[in-house]
Amino acid sequence: MAIAPVPVRTSNRPPILARQAAIASGHYLATEAGMRMLRQGGNAIDAGVAAGICIDVLLPDLCSFGGVAPIIVYHKASGDLVSISGLGYWGRTANIQHYLDHENGVIPSGVKRSVVPGAPDSWLTALARYGKLKFAEVVQPAIELCEGGFVMYPSLHRNLTKERDQIAAWPSTAAIFLGEGEVPDVGSVFRQPDLATTFHRMAADEHAVVGGRPASRLHATSSIQNGKQIADFSLSAGGFIDEADLAESPLRDRAAALGELSRP
Repeated sequence: MAIAPVPVRTSNRPPILARQAAIASGHYLATEAGMRMLRQGGNAIDAGVAAGICIDVLLPDLCSFGGVAPIIVYHKASGDLVSISGLGYWGRTANIQHYLDHENGVIPSGVKRSVVPGAPDSWLTALARYGKLKFAEVVQPAIELCEGGFVMYPSLHRNLTKERDQIAAWPSTAAIFLGEGEVPDVGSVFRQPDLATTFHRMAADEHAVVGGRPASRLHATSSIQNGKQIADFSLSAGGFIDEADLAESPLRDRAAALGELSRP
């Protein structure tokens, strides 16, 4: 059998050569989280979800666990090639007339442009259909990054600095990203304990449920989809997301129709 030549090195980054698996992500710590799932006996879906949730932690200027997570999965064992939308939707009370009457036809920054979190159901749907590990195992690297922190790097610092005034307008957001009133310095350790609490709560929900692994994975969304805190904050700040919106996830409805997230 012919052996492929080693690629010619054209940059300071060494070429990645792998015999069994390779993972790429927007941050090396997320890539490591994915590899960690493989070492723990997980499959590519476990690795992808672990890396993706870590990206929500590591790149908060670009994405969020409370945001969206569109996923494409190819599951070799079953032959499935599926798309999980992972996109949120507007609160039911949102309407065009409000923006015309009160916002000069513009969707402003803040809660009035927020949608129901789509990412949690997306990650959990992928896990329940195709993963091998428990949610608590897959989310553990993200918990460690939230609690232990990671080093503030230049591009995150730059983007947070650009949006400093907007961040400062929201006290709960400023408490996370501005510390003592300023963006943490490059090289300092940046932590997100509130997000860690959310992850712990979801993992606890998973362990509390009986009736099978897929059902427990889906139930772990309860801390997000039935989140009274989210609804209360949105409504108090003039947004449109309420508890009814959070309780009616389109992914959850589709999963129920499939029967406890059985494979399509």
